[in-house]
Amino acid sequence: VLFLEGGAMNVQDLVMTSAPILMRGGLQLDASGNVSTISLSQLRAGEGNEFAVNITPMQGGGYDIRMRGKVFDATLFLGKGKDKKPPAANQSVAQASAQTQNENDAALRDPVSVDAVLERLLLRDGLSFKNTNFAFTFGANAKLVNFRFDGDGPIKGKLSGRFSVANGVRGIDRRGIQGWLRGDQKIWCC
Repeated sequence: VLFLEGGAMNVQDLVMTSAPILMRGGLQLDASGNVSTISLSQLRAGEGNEFAVNITPMQGGGYDIRMRGKVFDATLFLGKGKDKKPPAANQSVAQASAQTQNENDAALRDPVSVDAVLERLLLRDGLSFKNTNFAFTFGANAKLVNFRFDGDGPIKGKLSGRFSVANGVRGIDRRGIQGWLRGDQKIWCC
C-alpha cells in the first residue's frame, strides 16, 4: 500500500482468488476511502470472462471503462432473453416494460464510457461474436450518446455499425437493428 498526498491510497499487486474468480491488479482510494480507480491486469470469473480492465473516473462524473482480453459474457447486462418471465397477471406488457425501464434508469445515473477489444463477446440466447472491437457511451440518466461495433459472426461475414446522437437514444430493439442490415451482412448507420 502506497499512501499518497491528502490521505489517498494506492493498493498495488492486489491478488484475489476465490473459485471461480481470479483478480490481479490494483486500485486507488480517495481520501474518504472510496475507490476512485481500478486497474486489473487479469480478471477471470468463470468460463465466460477473462480480460483486463481499467476503470477511471471521468471529469464531471461517471466512469471510463477500458477492456482488453479473451472473452466477456455480457448476458448479465442484456437481460434474460428467451427465458424472460411474462408480465404479472395484473400488469400489461407496456407496464412491465415501463417498470423495467425505470429500474434501468435508476441504476445508471452517471455517464459511462466503455471501450473494448475482445477475442469473443457472449450475448444472450447463445449468440456470440469473435474479434470484437466496440465502444459506447451513455450520458447522464442512461441516454445513449454513441455506439460503435465491429465483430465477426454469428452470421457469415463481418458485422459493423456506428452511430452518434445529440439527444440520446432510449434503446434499439430487434426491428431497429433489422432496418440497418445491408448487402453482405454489414450493418452501417449514420
